[in-house]
This record gives sequence, structure tokens and C-alpha cells, in this order.
Amino acid sequence: MTGVWMAIFAIGIAAAISGSAKTPADASSMTIFGVGVGIAVVGLIGWWWRQGQAAASDDAGDPRTDPVSLLRAVLPPAQALQADMDALSEAEVCERVDLLLLTAVQPLVAQRAALSARLGVMKGAEIQSMVAFGERMLNRTWSAASDGHLPEARASLFEAVAAFEAAAEALEQAVSA
Repeated sequence: MTGVWMAIFAIGIAAAISGSAKTPADASSMTIFGVGVGIAVVGLIGWWWRQGQAAASDDAGDPRTDPVSLLRAVLPPAQALQADMDALSEAEVCERVDLLLLTAVQPLVAQRAALSARLGVMKGAEIQSMVAFGERMLNRTWSAASDGHLPEARASLFEAVAAFEAAAEALEQAVSA
């Protein structure tokens, strides 16, 4: 089906080029150009739409690339880090935050287009905003811990976990709707 949309796009481009090859004084050439541009736009939009559908359906079953599974996988290690925070040294906090960012948050961020394709642009953007805030707070946690300021690291981690919990709750509502 993607090939059909690309063919429509190519036909539109060809028509627009052929319409623009004549002098602008000729009204029929301007009509051909306008129709060609319109067909090209329809083909391009159809192709983008089809690509989004394909990405959403391809990722739906694979927990390594499914954005819903990836967001659900962020919470347990983040909550475990929060529970262990008082017993960890600054270096251990930095190491655990690095691991959390690398193994759970970065794969989720890499699938942001699939999240929007699956949930829609508005709901996807809402959840991505919460995830971005959580990621920012994790980075702040790392920074505070590396500076030896564990109370600030603890407060930032609390905000990060709250953001991921809010994103997971919004995700559950979006998926169940």
C-alpha cells in the first residue's frame, strides 16, 4: 500500500513539473500545475499516514520496541532506586541513574514517533511531555549526586518517579479507552 501512495506522489510531481514547463500566461498550465501539486500533497500525506500505521503495528508485539511496554518497564527500576536511595553513596546513585537512563528511558524516547502513531498526536505528546520531564529530573538527580548533594538528588528523583507514574497512568487510560 505504501507503493500506491508513492505512485500518487510521483504522478502529482510529474503533473506539476509538466504544468510549470509552460509560460505562466497560459491558464491551463497553471491549472495543471495546481492539480499536480494537490495530487502530490495527497500522495505524501497518504504515505506518511501509512508509514505511521506500519510503525504502530510493527511495534505492537515486541516489548523491546513497543512504547507501551517500554514505558511500563521504566517504573519498577525507578521506584527501586527511590526505595534504595537512602542506602546508596553518591557514586552508586550516579551509576544506577546511568543504568536506568540507558536501559529504560532512552529506548522509550527513541520510540516517540511510534507512541504518537499508536495513541494519536495529542495523547502521545502529553505522555511524551511527562516522560521528558522525568528524564530531565533523572539527569538532575545524577548531577546533584555527582556534586555530593544527596538531598537535592533525592528530591529530583522523587519528581522523576512521580512524572513516570503520571505518564504510566495517562498511558493506561489512553490504552484502555
